[in-house]
Amino acid sequence: MSALVRTVGWGLYCTTSWTWCIGMYLPLILLRDYGWPGFIAFAVPNVLGCAAFGYVVDRRRGEALRARFGGAMAAFAAATIMYQCAFLTWRVAGDPAGPPAQMMLLVGIALLFVLLRRAGTSDSVWIGVGVAACATSAWVAMSVGASRLPEIAWTGTRPASELAFAAPIIALGFLACPYLDLTFHRARERSPSRHSFAVFGIAFAAMLVVSAMTFDPAAGDALPMWPVLVQWTVQACATVGMHAREMRRGLIVVATCLLACGVALWALPALFAEGVREPLAMGGEANYLRFLGLYGLVFPFWLILRLRHRPPWLAVMAIVACLPFMEAGFVGHRSALLLVPPALLAVLCVVPSAHSTRTAGALTAN
Repeated sequence: MSALVRTVGWGLYCTTSWTWCIGMYLPLILLRDYGWPGFIAFAVPNVLGCAAFGYVVDRRRGEALRARFGGAMAAFAAATIMYQCAFLTWRVAGDPAGPPAQMMLLVGIALLFVLLRRAGTSDSVWIGVGVAACATSAWVAMSVGASRLPEIAWTGTRPASELAFAAPIIALGFLACPYLDLTFHRARERSPSRHSFAVFGIAFAAMLVVSAMTFDPAAGDALPMWPVLVQWTVQACATVGMHAREMRRGLIVVATCLLACGVALWALPALFAEGVREPLAMGGEANYLRFLGLYGLVFPFWLILRLRHRPPWLAVMAIVACLPFMEAGFVGHRSALLLVPPALLAVLCVVPSAHSTRTAGALTAN
């Protein structure tokens, strides 16, 4: 392959690895709650933050980050795999469309197992998976059309002021999390050009527009159409395969077992109970939003505070202290409380640590 083809291929690979159940479904919740401003507040830091990764991180910095945060990156991959599994069992197995939707889940699981078994194959195979997943989303865009986009309002069901409170934590997550994504690190290391991430930014922005195209303004939810279920399944399974590839074999086995448990606990009730919309063990949209706390709080806090040389115990205490505010803000809709975590993070970053104080003292003494 020529350098240009590989650059584009790695860009589409990153597009697929990052188009998971956040990019496919959170825009629909934000469009419902806040209209187009919610979509913009989500899309802009997401696209710019991820695309910037390729221009901020070179091979030397990437190696240093992987050496220092290898454990956090493995945890990020495992959490992302579980998030996709939970989303599939909630929105695909629990879809009111009935057996066809449940068949889509079974097909998706079969595809997932194939991808996991291929986790050791060459980069070209996974680039092909990324291109195929992007092509599936393009097919979905042609199937659903853009006719509903003008119907989406600039206001939603919730006050616009709440979005202002949520915007900082949303931006924090998307600006920090790419640095813990091992698929991004692989693409930056293997791509012949950092401009793969410019390709990614363009393609991922288009993916988010496709997500908006699947929004039904009348229902305030996704269109109940087969192409939408196909996109969710293909993208989520491709994401699982790409992240599982970056993990140790034992962790892949664990992830596969957890997936099987998830299907048994969450999906099977939907297979046998007519009209089941949200399997009780999953908790529906509330648990979907709780997962977001990993990407808006846990991973960004750990990365930023450790980069600022704050001790691990302080990072853990800060995360635990902020969990109730995330719960109340995202699930309880008391959005003003979402300002507390980024404010605390700013304070902890500004206040000198004991390590930096000792270093400064040693330099003064010398």
